[in-house]
Amino acid sequence: MSDMYKKASKKIILWGIVLCGCVVLCAKSSQAFPVKVVKFLFEIKGGPNAPFNQPTDVAVGKGGKIYVLDGVNARIQVFDNKGNYLFKFGSFGSGNGQFNMPLGMGVDRQGNIYVADSRNHRLQVFGADGKYVEQIALPKDKGLMPPDPADVLIVSPRDEAEILFVTDNDNHRILMYDKESLQLIGRFGGHGFEDEVGNFRYPFSLASDMDQENVFVVDVLNTRVQMMDNKGKFIRKIGAWGIREGTFFRPKGVAVDADDRVYVSDGYMGVVQIFKKNGSYVSVVGSGKNKEIKFDSPIRVYIDKKQRLFVVEELSHKVSVYSLF
Repeated sequence: MSDMYKKASKKIILWGIVLCGCVVLCAKSSQAFPVKVVKFLFEIKGGPNAPFNQPTDVAVGKGGKIYVLDGVNARIQVFDNKGNYLFKFGSFGSGNGQFNMPLGMGVDRQGNIYVADSRNHRLQVFGADGKYVEQIALPKDKGLMPPDPADVLIVSPRDEAEILFVTDNDNHRILMYDKESLQLIGRFGGHGFEDEVGNFRYPFSLASDMDQENVFVVDVLNTRVQMMDNKGKFIRKIGAWGIREGTFFRPKGVAVDADDRVYVSDGYMGVVQIFKKNGSYVSVVGSGKNKEIKFDSPIRVYIDKKQRLFVVEELSHKVSVYSLF
């Protein structure tokens, strides 16, 4: 068999594995493998007569309110701590309080909501009640694509000013803003491949550790998570390309629990894997011994103060909620 046909065969086998729905651990299906057992609590599919259409993010804010970014519907739906519908806000457009393909959001300690309004090339800020507050224009640098915010993270280091981190997806970089003044204070990254550190190919989701000292960036096409300090300096990478445990096919979401364990969702393989902060693999999220949970395009994950894991299942148009205890 020629080298060309060998390569083609390998590709066919790989895609066969993906299309047949095998998960990261399929090669070890007959063997024991580590599973973090979580307890299903409830799921959210949208408010009355307002089903989600490809939701993209979730966050828990002041008073335990659950905010779901209902992306294609260009709105945010709000629920109480148990998933009961409260209200919604936002509509399609480019005016104040309107969205065009919003992708990510973050909530600060005061309960304000920061939304990465992707195709409007801006961030918007809302109060906990959904009322529009202000917007943040992103830099349009010469020679680069229009800014394309995919996520926003509020980091509150001890005894330091709070910082907004924003993934500028199409420009393969991270923007940093002073939260008080909303002024741009830094940027890091650029287009780079998997053998380079500190650069990205389409950075997407963001999360921070418990001490707010480090930031985790999902580097989608480089199939890894990069761990940076809160000044943007590279520390280490987590994961690599693959279809086995501890590797990714298409990482999308990241969250950190109270023990500083890093949860990463794989949008293609449909699993959520767990790593230590030092990068070592721990387990896969599952419902029992040797039973990993298969999610439907888990685009984002989020862990709240009650140690509940929220998984945004984009193609099932829902958010699934689990207890980590």
